[in-house]
Amino acid sequence: MKILSVSAALALPLLVLPALVQAQAQTHPVVMGRHEVIFRSPSDQPGVFYIDTTSGQSLEVEGVFPPDPVMRNPDGSNLLLKIATTTARCPVQFAWLQTGGPQIRMTESFGTCSMSYQPDPAGLAIEQPGMGQEVNQIRFALSGERVTVSDAGPLALGIDLSDPASLAGQSPRAVLTAAETRERFLAILPGDSLGWLAAAIEADAPEGMVVADGWLVGTGQHANPALEDRAAIAISLADGRVIAAHWAADGGQWFGRGADLVLADPRGPVGAGFPKPEDLSGVWQVTLMRNQPVTPGVTVDFRAGGSIGGEAQCNFYKGDYQLPAPGEITISSLGATRRACPELGAEQQLLMLLQSMTQVKFNDPGIWLGNDSGDSLELERAQ
Repeated sequence: MKILSVSAALALPLLVLPALVQAQAQTHPVVMGRHEVIFRSPSDQPGVFYIDTTSGQSLEVEGVFPPDPVMRNPDGSNLLLKIATTTARCPVQFAWLQTGGPQIRMTESFGTCSMSYQPDPAGLAIEQPGMGQEVNQIRFALSGERVTVSDAGPLALGIDLSDPASLAGQSPRAVLTAAETRERFLAILPGDSLGWLAAAIEADAPEGMVVADGWLVGTGQHANPALEDRAAIAISLADGRVIAAHWAADGGQWFGRGADLVLADPRGPVGAGFPKPEDLSGVWQVTLMRNQPVTPGVTVDFRAGGSIGGEAQCNFYKGDYQLPAPGEITISSLGATRRACPELGAEQQLLMLLQSMTQVKFNDPGIWLGNDSGDSLELERAQ
């Protein structure tokens, strides 16, 4: 078994540890707190990783990839790990590995299920955007052996409201809930409706906010495809006023002057844009990831019998997929070859994102995949 020391990996930057564990099977013992710790990835147990000590203790972690170190305290006795889960609707969770006592331990896992986070090393904390009807940032801070949760308020995006067109491409949910724009939307929304409007627009359209006919417009739908909730927001390029709309099974509501004229029902024919297995069958090229171009050569192959595979730049991967309902997709049990490649970090991010996808629809000239966090992949037929 080939082993490689990761002493340097536990000093910043920490992001090399998953690649070392995946490529080398295990690490040399690393002093952390009161223990010497080994990170181990058995080749015969895909999706299972172990954190061992030289004194015989062991913790098991399940995930798509080896646990990803985010930050630690000076002596390494508290190490924050990001865990790529096997649950599509909650692709990322966090937990602290604590090695300062006689027994190593992990805190309970935590997080909002968003793939976005902001670390605060000085405070041994992270902040994540809320999901669903929670519109504020959520702070998770280590306190002894517990993780405390608190409301961190709205996130400031640095928005310039004097130039609404500059928001083109931004997430509609992020624009709706941002510190700079929230008061404007609250002025036209009744009661606590900001939360349910944010939930109804959570699965953003892949293009983000777009300029159309003198307005900056953003649309989206509820992250749960079983619900019919959809929403739209718009900001006037002329005077900065905001409007919004919400559609549910029992009809639509419009908020703000002129909203019923500007915002059309975004639902379209029910089920018309949802592919069947025969539509997906074959090899697709990934062209955009989170609206950013992807280096040619990354593929997704939907195969007969519900299997999926492809090439992630350097390594090959395979797994399973299902279409449980129109517009819904689940991708699971992804595993990849273990070549040590310069692009390993980008590959891990891609596969983690692919497994988090819960929505699928046609998107001329190809297909669009989205998840509950508003992330997306765009695919076109491979030539």
